[in-house]
Amino acid sequence: RDMNFSPDFKASMETFLPNYQKIKDEPEVNGVITVDTKVLTDLLTVLGPIEVPGYGKFNLDPDKRCFDIPQIICELEYIADMPIAGTKLARKDILGPMMQELILKAMGSPKNIWPKLFETILKDIEEKHILFYFTNKDTQKAAEIFGAAGRIKEYQGDYLHINDANLGGAKSNLFIKEEIEKEVIKDNNGNLITTLNIIYSNPVPMSDCNLERKSGLCLNGILRDYVRVYVPKGSKLIEGLGSEEKFQTGEEFGKTYFSGFFTLRGGGGKAKIILRYELPSEINLEKEYKVLIQKQPGTLGHNVKIKVNGKEEEFE
Repeated sequence: RDMNFSPDFKASMETFLPNYQKIKDEPEVNGVITVDTKVLTDLLTVLGPIEVPGYGKFNLDPDKRCFDIPQIICELEYIADMPIAGTKLARKDILGPMMQELILKAMGSPKNIWPKLFETILKDIEEKHILFYFTNKDTQKAAEIFGAAGRIKEYQGDYLHINDANLGGAKSNLFIKEEIEKEVIKDNNGNLITTLNIIYSNPVPMSDCNLERKSGLCLNGILRDYVRVYVPKGSKLIEGLGSEEKFQTGEEFGKTYFSGFFTLRGGGGKAKIILRYELPSEINLEKEYKVLIQKQPGTLGHNVKIKVNGKEEEFE
């Protein structure tokens, strides 16, 4: 999982795939497709419950064992991460048979289901719950043109990408709410100053993550978040608040980024990151102000509020 650390999916896979290819007796592959749990629940919404031989039935009913997340996600977590004595080998072996059952059910479904199935898959690609990487340059280029390759995009204008990496090991991301507020003003020197507020909250009770626990999952543990905020190249950090370490500045993918670290507990815990930075001079308010906001793949829609020149817009 450390090989999937880059916010740019192609960069991550160019690290991952050469290492995968070194594993003895593994089949050759010509690409990588990633899916997240949203894809799984969306497919069941269209196809209905499934049964995986040797593992049982899976559905979308709220599961009280896991704070009412869908039963299929909770059960997968139990299969993979339920504490047992000794080492649990092949703990994710269920994923192959489960995908096979989903494909078989899709292929055997009535024709009137197919339009909804295609619509669901295309929506999940658009919302970056499915990403594609191909070793063939032409195929990879097609995926990038289609917007399905998880690339950090070039853009002439203001830019924002917030990337959260959970270093805590638990699955607290399932329960985190995130609100983003971005305000752009011109100071007395004519410079454009952005104030960015990122508010994190976790309303769900904490799990018992004691290593000596007899049962149950450490699902909603402490979030240990390494956050990277990508902005236009040449942006200068004026002030950074809310990080437990001093904010660092770097450059990557033709962007400047600011990185920090914080922890967040469940049961109503909140955290707030505040960044004030100066935008490069080529971005101005005399012409039409444009901003590209790229969501982090695998996340649900965060609430975003933009304020520019006294005007305000709010959206997911």
